[in-house]
Amino acid sequence: MKRVLDYVMQDKKIMFYDNENYCSYKLVSGQNCVPEAAFNEFLATKHRFNKAKGMFFKQYVQSFKPDCGATPQQIHQIGLETAKAFEGFEVVVATHIDRDHWHNHFDVNSVNSETGLKIQINEKGLEELRNRSDEICQQFGLEVLTPYQKPKQRSMNQREYRTAIRGDSKKLRLMNAIDMAVVHSQSKEKFIENMKRLGCGVKWIDRYKYITYTTPDGQRKKENHPNHKNIA
Repeated sequence: MKRVLDYVMQDKKIMFYDNENYCSYKLVSGQNCVPEAAFNEFLATKHRFNKAKGMFFKQYVQSFKPDCGATPQQIHQIGLETAKAFEGFEVVVATHIDRDHWHNHFDVNSVNSETGLKIQINEKGLEELRNRSDEICQQFGLEVLTPYQKPKQRSMNQREYRTAIRGDSKKLRLMNAIDMAVVHSQSKEKFIENMKRLGCGVKWIDRYKYITYTTPDGQRKKENHPNHKNIA
């Protein structure tokens, strides 16, 4: 947790130089905490509620496309407004402007400083958080992405089904290998390594829609497996 907090608050990422007014300042703020003391404050809250074990924090990122039309100060203000969705939680909001795609980091204490309850955000909660983020961006006159559509999973056709029953379905064996690798992988790199151990090559490029697999017999298949979100 401390390494992540130190990372998001690096001067080279959050320092804004206002040449017009001859001043500079850091684009970092705290909700219910002081950024520079956030690590100790997060821990103090955990100990106060006897919850200094398990998951220590959650991190979320709010990204903006290059030349989105907002200033660094506005991007940071959007982050502060979005952080209000984590009511009662200590949150460090750090705006990174060292790349062409400016973005806000939210480091959220896993324990609520008011109720002592642990943060619980499921898939529906993430969707609500995104919708709130979109509303705030629109209030600042920024364009937002089209609503996320969960990809439809193609059902197995009759030929594949009959082949699977006979036990010689190459696609089914690949799917089983993917499932096994996902269970034992906590990162993209580990997933690729585990697939290699199972005899399968993996070409995973983030900007591509599909992941390409090479089976032990040299065949290439493209898949959009539903469990990839657990390790990406």
